Parts: sequence; C-alpha cells; structure tokens
Amino acid sequence: CDAGLGYLAPERELATLSGGEAQRVRLAAALGGGLVGVTYVLDEPTQGLHPRDTARLAALLQALSDAGNAVVVVEHDPDLVKAADHVVELGPGSGPDGGLVVASGRPSALAADSSTYTSRLLVRTASPARGPRRLLSPGVTIRGATRHTLKNVDVEIPSGGLVVVAGVSGSGKSTLVLEVLAPSLRAAMRGGAPVGCRALDLHVPIEAVLSSDQEELAVGGGSTVATLSGIAEPLRKRFAATPEARARRLTAKAFSSSSPGGRCETCAGRGLVTVAMDLLPDVTVGCEACGGRRFSDDVLACRLDGRSLTDILDAPVGDLASWFDGDRAIAARSGPSARSASPT
Repeated sequence: CDAGLGYLAPERELATLSGGEAQRVRLAAALGGGLVGVTYVLDEPTQGLHPRDTARLAALLQALSDAGNAVVVVEHDPDLVKAADHVVELGPGSGPDGGLVVASGRPSALAADSSTYTSRLLVRTASPARGPRRLLSPGVTIRGATRHTLKNVDVEIPSGGLVVVAGVSGSGKSTLVLEVLAPSLRAAMRGGAPVGCRALDLHVPIEAVLSSDQEELAVGGGSTVATLSGIAEPLRKRFAATPEARARRLTAKAFSSSSPGGRCETCAGRGLVTVAMDLLPDVTVGCEACGGRRFSDDVLACRLDGRSLTDILDAPVGDLASWFDGDRAIAARSGPSARSASPT
C-alpha cells in the first residue's frame, strides 16, 4: 500500500503489470525483507504512478535509506527530486551535448541556481499557459468496456488532436487504451468484433493503429533505430545510386548489415564480437577486422556528400534531419515533419 499498489489483487499476473508497478512491487518486497547495507539502483520508479502517490513512494525510498541502505534513483519527477538528499544532474543536453556533471548538491542548493534545467524545474510552480486548443471532431465511441477494473464504461474519444487519458494508478487507463481501444480498432479494420467492449463505433476512417507501450521491442539482434524507423531502406537506395557504388556493382543489399556481401563477415555487420569466457560471462569487444565500422572497404568507399554509411549511422538523428532535409523519404522519418506525416 505504501508503494501505491493497494489496488492490485494478489492473483494479478506479473506480466500484466506496468513497468513502474513491477518495480514498486520489488521495492515493497525489498523493504519487507529488512536488508541492511544494500545499494538499490532504480530507473524511474514513478513511471506510471499518479502524482497523488509520489509522496508515498518517496517515503518508501526514505525508509530503505533510513534502514542503512544506499538508494540511487534515475528520475525526472520534480517531487521525487525535491525529496532526495542529494541530486546529481547530467547534461547540459542529450547525446553529444551531454555526458557532463552540470550540478551536484542538495535540492535546495540546486533550486537557488537557475542555470540548469533541473534547477528551473525545482522552482517552477506552474506550466506555461498554452494558446487556444484546436476544435476536435467525433472519432471513436467505445460502448460497454469491461476488462480488469473497467466496469461497463462508455467513452467518447474525439479525433484530430491530442487526447490524454488521466486518472490515479490502477484506475484502468492502460486497459482502456491498450487492451480495449487499440485491439478493437485493429479488429474493426479487418471487419472483426470489438475486444473488451460491447461495441465500437467509428466516426472517421482509420488508416493504421500504432501502439507504443512499455514492452520491449520484438526485434532481432541486428535491428537498429534506422531499421525500425524506416530510414535504412531509403539510405541503402541512396548509396546504391552513387557513382562509387555503380562502379563497384554494389546493389542496395550490399549496404545492409543483415545481408552478406557488403558487411564485415567477422562481426556480421555488428561492429562487435562476443568472446566466450568459459566459466565467466561472455565479453563483447570491438571487431578487429573492420575496426567497428561494420562494413567492407568497398561499401565505405561510397559517399553521400562526403559521408560514408558508417558516418551516417553513427551520427545523431538530429544531424540526419538537417543533412537530408531535401530528401522526403528520410527527412519525414527523422525530422519534425515526421509528426505530420504519421498516419491517423
């Protein structure tokens, strides 16, 4: 209950819990175990937690600390940051612009210095006001949703804007969106029956349903941000059309790390090799054959505006958005325009 999980039934399967709920279950078990001299490392324990319960979570973490343990938390929630005994802020930005300690000390000391993002967050009392909201139109009507904690509810979800489903932890938000709305929309597109509800009424045409939740991505070991976002394919075609590629008779397939022919075969295009250590855990080291570049010399000799395929794949997405601003196939998947290019 102190972890904000008093609503969970004891028979609830762990696989149905959110990431934050599962982490708080482990926290509660650790507190009940009475261990001393342990270092707890937590990654965003407030994930999925309603702000109403943040103070109770902070008290739980303080209890672990008071028992003689060290508690290290990665967190963005301002209330939990304020409750900490010591705060370390990394930055000043992200990616190439990060990696530095920009502030370190008690929350009160950080709040007195408004030069960093976290310090400004600690003293902010209200979010900046937005302009007028856009007018929305009818989108989807869910009738009789009954699943887990949902009790025969009817919900109107408009289209043409950002719709937020709010409520305390365990009130049925994820169930409504991920277990009723999304599968029912997919079923409707196939002409099937709704899932978890009595009926689903569509007031606008739906082209696609894209879900993003806390589950790990079901992708292969060679998958990258480029392959998942759809940037890899147009990149391969661009490189295959270069004069260097035509002179070497390289097709787009040669610029794929998942296909033999252009990749480094020693590391199978990963840039890393795994060394078995017998009784010890395996060790991953850089590939000596390609020097971590992942592709053959012929492939890397092909250039787009002076950049090899490795140069582009190793660069931040933000750089790609500016480099390929005129290429709609790539820019639409890496730049700000990707928001407007996404299907409804």
